[in-house]
Amino acid sequence: MFSDDDTRSQNLIVVQFISLIDFLFAYGLKCRNKCETTSMSCFYSPTGLMNIALFGTSADPPSVGHQQILQWLDNHYDRVIVWVSDNPFKSHQASLQHRLVMMQLTIAAIQPRSQNITLHPKISNPRTINTVEQAKQIWQDANFTLVIGGDLVSQLPTWYRAEDLLSQVKLLVVPRQGATIAQADIDRLINMGTEVAIAPDSTSIPNVSSSDYRNNGNSSVIIPTVAAYIQRESLYAWQTSPAP
Repeated sequence: MFSDDDTRSQNLIVVQFISLIDFLFAYGLKCRNKCETTSMSCFYSPTGLMNIALFGTSADPPSVGHQQILQWLDNHYDRVIVWVSDNPFKSHQASLQHRLVMMQLTIAAIQPRSQNITLHPKISNPRTINTVEQAKQIWQDANFTLVIGGDLVSQLPTWYRAEDLLSQVKLLVVPRQGATIAQADIDRLINMGTEVAIAPDSTSIPNVSSSDYRNNGNSSVIIPTVAAYIQRESLYAWQTSPAP
């Protein structure tokens, strides 16, 4: 026969076990839903590995479009790793150090504030494959998704060691207003050894460009704290050019 104390102890154990099962089930759904959207393939990892989004940009300067993408990534990945680098296909007006500061200001202005979006200058490299290999050494138990704009889909196969890069990451393509994503270009990337997902249209990069600010001083494409920093440091030519 069991005493009343024994019965109460057994009931408590059963309740705790049921609560644990409920928690694990709810947590599993949360992790799965975090990766799923109505128009992108789910990069959910059944092995329980951390899903990391890799977001690199020249940030010359970072725009409201960059900030919008980071906010969306924060809601769909466990971590968002950001770096600023020199783009071998472009010339830059602001130094790398200034662009790092502006990107940090852009991240800091995201509301609600996120602890999962972090800037990592040490992995910055003009060659994306070098950045990815460094990231894999730092975060060894993780799945990596490289985030690119829709305007880079056709260009990516020409990148340095493109096949090595695509064998190590999955791709998330963020549509850019005005840029067409050709299925043939997507198929080419898949044939090179990667998985490709396309973010929902609601994540589409606004039709703004960093060059709008660099060339014309259009402050609507950047956040106020970045605009103030640029003005204080007199970073772009339009601010110091003499009036006509």
